[in-house]
Amino acid sequence: MGGIIEARWILNETPERNEVSWSAMIAKYSQNGDAEEVLKLFVQKLPLTLYLAVLFDCSHCGLVDKAFRYFDFMERIYSIKPRGRHYTCMADFLARSGKLCEAEAFIKALPFQPEANAWASLLSGCCKYKNEILAERISMKVWELVGNNSAGYIMLSNTYALAGRWSNALKVQKLMTEKRFKKIGGCSWIKVRNQVHSFYCEGGCHGVLDLLMSKMADYVVF
Repeated sequence: MGGIIEARWILNETPERNEVSWSAMIAKYSQNGDAEEVLKLFVQKLPLTLYLAVLFDCSHCGLVDKAFRYFDFMERIYSIKPRGRHYTCMADFLARSGKLCEAEAFIKALPFQPEANAWASLLSGCCKYKNEILAERISMKVWELVGNNSAGYIMLSNTYALAGRWSNALKVQKLMTEKRFKKIGGCSWIKVRNQVHSFYCEGGCHGVLDLLMSKMADYVVF
């Protein structure tokens, strides 16, 4: 168990528990896939910031029903008003589990303007489950909130591609080109003489790129 029993004993014996001790214990249970123990910690009046960690753990363990039960406990039993990130987390649970229509209804029913991340989570779920019809509608929401961000366009294009609607995927990519959006390529880092250098796929902005290319030419055999 990697000392998890001893860690819990230390937590129980600690007279003044703080966010560090709580989060360390939650992380340990999460690493071991023990969502039940994480949920038991919930009833011990966790600090507000750690309720999000509990809900997040439920999501990645597939405990959607329990996540909603404890989400309900926050306000009804503990008088803690959920914040935007808590609602976004719940929408993400639904989208991850394939309950896309429920996720959309949940977001629309929020008592405030939903975060862009809430719609983006649903759009990601549409891509995962190849629901291009819903993706078209949700992508509009994402564009309204973050019009200068390419993420919504990329996910919609990927959704079309996964569904086999290649012409639609190409149209979205063409629109990205017209708007001069560019998907950032993969990045690699290398440390040379205690200095870290970063290189992007198809990128040409490194300060000594010309020198590097000339050196490479000395070693490349055509």
